[in-house]
Amino acid sequence: MDPFGLPFQPSRPRRNRRNAAIRGLARESRLHPEQLIYPLFCVDGQGIEEPIASLPGMARLSEDKLLAEIERSWNLGIRNFCLFPAV
Repeated sequence: MDPFGLPFQPSRPRRNRRNAAIRGLARESRLHPEQLIYPLFCVDGQGIEEPIASLPGMARLSEDKLLAEIERSWNLGIRNFCLFPAV
């Protein structure tokens, strides 16, 4: 028994989560593509895609490649971008 005199319930009932609609209502957090911010690193020039050693999977992109990457991301639902120019 717990301190309040009620019997301890060892399992968590899940009868309220039988279908997707009910699970959606009970879900605590949601992450959508429009909530993401995509950092993009840009350089002057054309046709440049220079990998960044300290950020695997990221590259410094020239304007033409940058616009193509933004369009691809936009089609995936990402609407926020943060540009970091080469200094």
